[in-house]
Formats: sequence, C-alpha cells, structure tokens
Amino acid sequence: MTVPLSSDLRARLGNVIQEARRTAESGARAALKSLAVDRAKPFGSMSLTETAQRNALRNRGRQAGDRIDRATGAQPIVRLTHEAAYEHWHRMLFARFLAENDLLIAPEYGVAVSLEDLRDLARERGGDPWELAGEWAQEMLPEIFTAGDPALELSLPPETRQALDELIESLPAEVFTAQDSLGWTYQYWRSEEKERVNASSVKIGADELPAVTQLFTERYMVLFLLHNTVGAWWAGKVLAADPALGGSAPGEAALRRRMRLGSGGGYEFHYLRFVRTRAEADEGDERTGPWRPAAGSFPDWPRGARDLRILDPCCGSGHFLVEAFELLVRLRMEEEELAVSAAVQAVLSENIFGLELDPRCSQIAAFNLALAAWRMAGERIELPRLNVACCGIAPEGSEAGWVRLAGELEGMTGLAEDPDLFGAEPSLARGPLQVGMARLHRLFHQARELGSLIDPEAIGADLLSAGYDDLKRLLDAAIGRERRGAGRDERVVAAAGMARAAEILTGRYTLVVTNVPFLARGKQGNRLREFAETHHGDAKGDIATVFASRIFRWLGDHGTQALVTPQNWLFLTTYRRLRERLLKEQTWNVVARLGEHAFEDTQAAGAFAALVVLSAGEAEPDWEMAGVDVSSPRGQPPIRAAEKARLLERGSDVLESVQADQLENPDAVVLMRPVGKGKLLRDLAGGWQGIATSDYPRFGRCHWEPAWPSGPEWRLQQTSPHASQHFAGRTQTILWEDGSGQITEVCQAGATFRGREAWSRQGVAAGQIGAIPVSIFLGQAFDNNTAVLTPNCDEHLPAVWAFCSSPEYATAVREFDQKSERHQRGPRQSPLRPRPLDQSRRRAVSQRPLRTLLRRSHPVDLPRRPLPERRLGRGRQAHRARVRPLRPHRASDRRRSPPRLPVARRARSVHAPRPRTARRRGGLHHLRRSRRRRRHRLPLPGPRRGQRRRPTTHASHSLLRRRVVRSHRTQAARSHQPEWSCSQVARNLASRQVLRRALQAVP
Repeated sequence: MTVPLSSDLRARLGNVIQEARRTAESGARAALKSLAVDRAKPFGSMSLTETAQRNALRNRGRQAGDRIDRATGAQPIVRLTHEAAYEHWHRMLFARFLAENDLLIAPEYGVAVSLEDLRDLARERGGDPWELAGEWAQEMLPEIFTAGDPALELSLPPETRQALDELIESLPAEVFTAQDSLGWTYQYWRSEEKERVNASSVKIGADELPAVTQLFTERYMVLFLLHNTVGAWWAGKVLAADPALGGSAPGEAALRRRMRLGSGGGYEFHYLRFVRTRAEADEGDERTGPWRPAAGSFPDWPRGARDLRILDPCCGSGHFLVEAFELLVRLRMEEEELAVSAAVQAVLSENIFGLELDPRCSQIAAFNLALAAWRMAGERIELPRLNVACCGIAPEGSEAGWVRLAGELEGMTGLAEDPDLFGAEPSLARGPLQVGMARLHRLFHQARELGSLIDPEAIGADLLSAGYDDLKRLLDAAIGRERRGAGRDERVVAAAGMARAAEILTGRYTLVVTNVPFLARGKQGNRLREFAETHHGDAKGDIATVFASRIFRWLGDHGTQALVTPQNWLFLTTYRRLRERLLKEQTWNVVARLGEHAFEDTQAAGAFAALVVLSAGEAEPDWEMAGVDVSSPRGQPPIRAAEKARLLERGSDVLESVQADQLENPDAVVLMRPVGKGKLLRDLAGGWQGIATSDYPRFGRCHWEPAWPSGPEWRLQQTSPHASQHFAGRTQTILWEDGSGQITEVCQAGATFRGREAWSRQGVAAGQIGAIPVSIFLGQAFDNNTAVLTPNCDEHLPAVWAFCSSPEYATAVREFDQKSERHQRGPRQSPLRPRPLDQSRRRAVSQRPLRTLLRRSHPVDLPRRPLPERRLGRGRQAHRARVRPLRPHRASDRRRSPPRLPVARRARSVHAPRPRTARRRGGLHHLRRSRRRRRHRLPLPGPRRGQRRRPTTHASHSLLRRRVVRSHRTQAARSHQPEWSCSQVARNLASRQVLRRALQAVP
C-alpha cells in the first residue's frame, strides 16, 4: 500500500512543477514563433514540411480555443502555447512515473526499463529519450497518449529541453511512488494561473473555469464518502446475513473489524460510522437497539457489486475514481472469487466512470486509474477501454460543417459498403448519421463552460438515439485509422471525444460521488448564470448546488449522490427553496459539517466545506438522518484537516434527527439537532439592520474629533460593539437632517433607511462578525454594521439581554448561520432554546427591572430614560453612560483609539509638532517620540503652476476634505502606515487657517 506525500516533498514538487511550466511555456512560445504560427503567412524560407507542421499547429490551436483574426489572418498562440508546454512536460512526468513503478516496458524486449536504460537505448537510436518513452506509452495506453499530436511533434529549443530534464531529475523517487502525487501535479500546474485569476476579479468563463475550480480533494473526504455509501451498503448485507451481530457488537470499532474485506491484501472501512436503533423501552435520547450503518444500508441498490455503477462527473485527477476502483476490485473478488487481474479488468470496464471539463486533467485521471490498476495487479496487464472522457471539448466550426464531416468520414474509413455495419444504406452521410452529427454539435457547443452540467434529457430525450451507435462506430474506425499513421484530423478527434462523453452523460448510475466546483453566482460568467437560472432556478446561487440538483437525473429512482460541497447552502436564505425541495422529495443520509481548514492546500483558505450524502426518493416519515460536526466554534482554535480526519473516524459523535423535523426549522435550515417547535428569539423580539450612508466620511463623526458637530441636524449613532459589555459602540454621530437633507442626495433615490422602527426603543445592539459582541441599545440611530433586537414587550428585555450577553447566544446563532463574514440574520433567527440560562436565573432576571440588574452587576450611572437628542458642545460627554469618553480607560480601548493628530502649521505638510517639554529633553526617550510622530505625516497635494486663488466656501471645504482623505489613503497604502478613520483625518484638518492655505493647492 502506497503512502501519501509528506509536506516537504509536496512543497518540493510544487516548486519544481511551477518552474517547469514557466520554462516549458517560454520554450514553446519561441518554437511556435519560429514557425510563424502566429503570423498570417509562413516565412518564405520555410520548407514544405515546416509549412505543413505550421498548418497542423494552427488547427490544433483553433481546437484549443485560439481564434483567427479574419481581417489580418493572424492567430494568437496563447492556448496553443499552454497545450504544447503541458504535453511536453507531462510526457516526461508520466515516463518517470512509469519508470519508478517498473511499468515502462520496452516493446521489443518485453521487460521494464529504468531511466538509465531509456537514455542508453535512445542514444543508440540517435533520438530523444522522452520521445522514445512517449512511443512506448502510446502502445501501452493508446487512448491517453495519442499519436500524431502536433503539440508533441513541436521541437522545443535545446536549452528548454535541458532545463526540463534537470527539473524532472531533481525530484526524488519517493514522489513518483506516493499515493496522491499525480493529483498534486496538476494542482500545482494550475496554481499560479488560479492566483492570477482570483486576483483579477474577472467573471469566470470558459478560459478561467478549469483553473479556478481546481481543488485537490483530501483523502479523508474521499474515504468518508465511499465508506458511508458503498461501505454502508456492504455492512447492510453483512448485518442482514448475521442479525445477531448488530445486537451483540460492543461498539463501532468491533463492527468495522467485522466488515473488513480479506481479498486483495485486505481493506479496512476506517470511516464507516454506525448508530444504535431505538428500542421499545428507550426514553428520550437513549438508544439501546441493534447497530445499523449511520447512513442506512441502501436496500434499493443492486444486490451484487458487479452491478454497481459509480460516476465522478468532476473527476479532476481521478482521486475518487482510484479509491472507488480499489474498493470495488476487492468487493468483486470477495463476492465472485475472481483473480485480481480479472477483477481489475471487470471493474474498469463495468463499474467506474469519469467526466472532466479540462482535457488535460481527464488525461491525468485516466493515467492515474491505469497506474492504480497495474499497481494492484502487480504487473502490466492489458487494460480495457477506460470509461473516462472529457466533456469540455466544444466543436470548432458551424453545424453545417459538422454535418458535412460525416460525408468526409465515408471516404476516410472506406466503410460505406459494409452491409454488416450499416445495412443497405449506400452512403454514411445520409439520414441518421447526419442527424446524429448535428445533434452532437448542438449538445456540446457550450461544453467549455458547462462541462458535465450538459443534460441531454433536458435538451431532448431522443438526442442521440437515431444513428448514434452507427456514428460512434464510424468515429472509432476513423480514430483507429489515424493511430495507424494515416494522419490526424482535429475534428475527428474532437467528435470521437464528444461521442464518448455523450455516452457517459446519458447513463444511469448507482452512486455519483465527487468534489463539486465551488463558484458563487456573483463570480460566474453570463453563460453559466443563464444556464443555472433556466434549468436550476432554486439552486442557482453556486455551481456546487447546481451540480447537486443536476445529479439526480443520473440517479434514476434509487441512486445516491455523495458530495464535497460548500456548507453555506445548508443555512443561507438564498437556498431556502432548494432545501425545502430536497427535504420533501429526497432522502438525506449523512451531513458532515467540516467548516474551515478542511483542505490542507493554502489556496483553499476561506473555504467552508461539508460532506453530504443524498439518495433519490422520498424519505420515510420517521427516517432519521445522521449528522457529524467537526468544525471549530468561532473564537476557538481552528481544527486542521488532520484532526478533522481523526474526528470523523472515531472522535466525534454521530447525531441523529428526524428529517421531517428539519422543515420546522426557520427557513428549513439543516441543523445537527433541529429546533422543532420550541420558542425562537424572533417570537419575542424584532430584528433590525441600520443605516448605510454610502459616504460615511461626509456624514459621520466620532466624538473624539476636535470639532464636535453641533446642531439639531445631527443624531447620536450606535455602531457595533467591540466587545460584549453594557455600553459599547456609542461613539458616533450622523448628519441626519431629519432624513431629508444631503444624505438623500448620495443614497439611491427613494431608498428606505432601515432600522428607523427601532429608534427611541430600548433593546440589544449586536455586532455581526466574530464572537457577535452585544451591548445595551437605548434608541439612537445605528449603522449597517449593527443589528438591533427590540423586545416586543418591555418585560422581556432583561431576559433577552441576559441571553444575548451569554456565550450561548453566539453558539446558537452559529448553529443557524456559519458564514464567516457577516451574520445579518443572526439576531432575527437565533433560537431561544430551553437551556441558554438555568431556570432559577431566568426567573430572577425576568422579575427585576433591567436598570436594577445592571446596577448590581456593573455600577454605572444609567440614564432614567432614553437620552434626548440635543446639542452637545465640544468637550461635553457624548453619552452619559460612559465616563470620560475622550480618554479610554482600558488597555484594549487605548490600542483601538487612533492617535491624536494636532493641526498642521503648513499647507504642504500636516504633521504633529513636538511638545515643548519633549523638545527640551534629550536622549533615547526624545528619539523614540520623534520617530513615532513622524510616522503620521500626511502630505497634501502640491500647488500647480498658473493656479488661481479661489474663495473659501463650504463646498470647497468639503472638496478639500475628500481630496485630503484620498491623499492620506494613498500615502498610507504606499508606506504601509496604520490608517485610521477618514473622518478623523479630515476633522483634524478642520482649522480655517490651514484650509485657506491648503485651498491654494486644490486644482
């Protein structure tokens, strides 16, 4: 049994592959330009052979997606460069994989050769060793290593070949014998491209989709899903054959040992989970009945492993395919008593299917599957045709051109007069074949964006019925002719690949298991958005949920899907209709909430994942779904991937809940333990979100700024508390002007200012990030970073405050909404469970007024009534409940408060002069103070020549404020200085003398 790559070897492999891509692409670009592939016409000095090679390369580039300029005849070579670089590097990489696993067979000798032997043989023949290895690999795997590829026939510069050779030699042999190294190779090949696309913030279309959605699936995720589907099916058969085992087993570990497969070297179901059923005498949550698989035993699946059909529609590098292959080979050996070689061939031809959007990734998946087959067989055996196809190849040219291609194939293959193959039809280009070719074109014309989302049934149930078998056999014959050296037609290669993908797309499968692409709707291109809107309206929020909806068409009436998905669709309001539909119409087997850090790859930072198993068909009324939670609570140390794997295996309890009860949750949120019909906080209080001004530096002020705003047009404003305490976040004012002044000019016309219903009412103000800090709310205006709870009855306020200020509140909110950034629904839909406070404390809290309760717990001068909105002069307290608002009383507050910035003396440079006492001092103390103050120099824009003086007006003051703030932000970004609030910077520049002088610098 091979082992996965260590972290050191993985980092080394990543560095080598990224350097290899840069080197290979540079060499391929130079070689293509030397053949004038990017030009409208070939060079005059080129020979006929070079001209033919140039034309073949241009055809290959157009098939890859490079579009010719009809006006000039020039053709870009961006995609062709990528293709050539990939083909040359991966030919070397695959040869090294075969050599290190003793699978590189010399045909004339019939024995495995090493890399040294390969170089000696190539030297004797006067050729390149990697080209020789490619020829041998083509004989071993003709479907993966195709002959006559123009990208491989391109000769790279000698210095490029030498650099690539040194890079492949720098990797140790352990890299090529590790279990997961092939999956990491393509992940690292795409890593720089993925980072570049993510940084560009472009909409994700055909060109960006393969790189952005490429994510290596951790092995523990693969095993958990397979063990709790195929493994649970096997456990159900074992328990049915031995009913006493379920009642006598002491625990899960003993049951897993009994499920072990002995064939093929043995197989352990480490992640298979069991739960006890409910006995008649059980009360409450007690379970003493016999053990059963937590996911169920899937009784509607086929009875034998030979009839299981497993599909991975986003197979990537083949991680799920390889693990499923190794499990099914042992199952068939156990059930049918097959030899290992026979079981390998049977599983590859009958049980395993894969689809992939990226043609290069599908090649790696097929090679990975073949390598796993030879490793398991212990020798190189003849493999059947692998059921792995690329579904991301779009047809080049018009539909009419593809119809004519059927006629051209007649002359190419010479099969037109074969009566056994095509009956009495005199021409292949007539009738069903033309129809089949036209439908193939229509089916795949958006393949580069949709991939395996393509649904032949949605387009037409008889899409490939008429003439499809004849068309497929015709294309296979044409491909066979090309392999025998009769030339290569890119259209025939593409059509054959599409026909193979179409055959898999129209199939029915017992289990669809995959890691679906993570791509939210806001990042999708137009075609993806339109497709999701049209065909999967309630799942359109993410490609992941679109796949979850589409997969049910492959399952028929009794199939199952097991997915690695984002976890946000289990609770966000956007997916409420999707959850309701699936909870009513399908069966939920298992939900494992992983949370953040589920992937070891740093490019997956910020991805919150979940493992979900759903079965086709409505669940029984009393069906209990299983749930496992290995995510870390907010504010707690993160749980990394290795620890999550251990918890899924044996360290975390399996929670059961009736599936029908999930519909009783608010918005049908899927929880580990449903709320049921208990009291919710929203039944006792209303939730509100505050005002967004759209230009806070203009309309907002802080109380520590030198010029405190005065006048009836200003209102006190509550912002989000930085920590849970009685009074926090009471530092702002807003230029309100009764809601009809300047603020309405900036905000959208007719926009509603939210949260006004909560003004002049008492309640609780809550932040929406982190640990959800809370504070007492006394009826002021509040911003959109704050959510306010106002009890429906004043008598409930003490109890609501006691619950919200307790740690149980944040935990309850996170159960409903684990989204990392903002929790806008938190206060409205947080459950007021029976146990947030013990009964005696809640009764005591509800019987005392809030004012008395707070005085006993924290003696501060609370107001007897909400503060009136009146003028507050400079230096006067902003809120009476806070003592000395201008001087922080905590070390944490002192760190958060921005430094005071005295008014500048010059218009060209705004900085803080040293105090006289500090100026007279010397030594290290004086030096440190000077350095600290110099950090906050804020240069103003300089004057321009010929500039005229302008009178100082209120409008020019406002204009200057915005430009000074903009200048300050630019300087802070360039020098990486800490930046405080824009309003503070502008207000500290509010001296009229400075403004008059600075106006000379404003254009």
